[in-house]
Amino acid sequence: MRGVWLATGILLALIVIVTLHDVLLVFFAAAIFAVPLRAGATAIARWLHIPAGAGLVALMVAIVLAAAAVLWGWETILAGQVAQLIAALPAAADVGARALREEPWASRLAQLRIDPGVLLTGAGGLVGALRSVLGGTLAGLVDLAILIFAAVCFAAEPRTYVGGLLRLVPPQRRARLDAVLGEAGTTISLWLRARVISMITVGGLSGFGLGALGVPDAVALGVLAGLLAFIPNVGPIAAGLPAVLLAAPLGWQHVVGVVVLFWLAHAIDDFFVIPVAERRIVRLPPALTIATQLVLGLASGALGIMMAAPFVAVAIVVIRRLVVEDVIEREPGPAADSVSLLRLEKADAS
Repeated sequence: MRGVWLATGILLALIVIVTLHDVLLVFFAAAIFAVPLRAGATAIARWLHIPAGAGLVALMVAIVLAAAAVLWGWETILAGQVAQLIAALPAAADVGARALREEPWASRLAQLRIDPGVLLTGAGGLVGALRSVLGGTLAGLVDLAILIFAAVCFAAEPRTYVGGLLRLVPPQRRARLDAVLGEAGTTISLWLRARVISMITVGGLSGFGLGALGVPDAVALGVLAGLLAFIPNVGPIAAGLPAVLLAAPLGWQHVVGVVVLFWLAHAIDDFFVIPVAERRIVRLPPALTIATQLVLGLASGALGIMMAAPFVAVAIVVIRRLVVEDVIEREPGPAADSVSLLRLEKADAS
């Protein structure tokens, strides 16, 4: 009977995950971003000798002021370059298409028209249905509002939500699950810190390199490369395509230079920066990360692609602790040893 209830519970859980995967992914992202919020609030509270709630308020005020400063810098420094970049990309794409049409081996490639929206459209779920009704922009703002609200709530009272989750498991397993959740939170915090360092490194190298190569709008392209460095595997490709398009009218030498530049920037990041930044966490298997990006991207769009890497990081910690160590590699207890010994004795007697 217990096995029937367990199978029923697993089946219901799978149905809920498949049906509400968009909603669950939004709240997973909120939990991910709540980790640095809580850490920052705790640090501010310890530094100013104030309650943790007041520290979270101070952190939110600082974030709002920083966002205002970024917007001001965007308007005064980057807005013109971004507008030029958006206006120049279609013309650069046409130049590249004409160049391809002149090559016999690439004539068929020039006729392809890939719609990136195919990979960035959520499929199903409550938020997916809302997106189809209200449109992508408004639904994205709704997703963002829910994510921010949930992240602040999780950061304000983490023990309330963790305690509610722990009450769903047997009492003898709560301490172990609490420890695993704490390790997962630490892993996410370290992973986010490493991502920020990687974004700064890639953005800086790309911007300076593109400027040295004479590619137009190098600052905007560098900022784009830095932002997209948050997404492993997919981000470098998405950031490199606009730079290649803008370099195409300048000649194939500039195109090769841009490709080599991006390769060098990400090679330096992969082989020197990330190993140091992520030395305290498990390295994410590239094939597993790419597969997760494909699945979550097709299921939930851009948010799924962004959350694939932290999802893999959390899944590795949970599976290693709760499945591998506690189930697969768990040593049998005295009772199991005695039963096995009794069976061997009966087999010898027969």
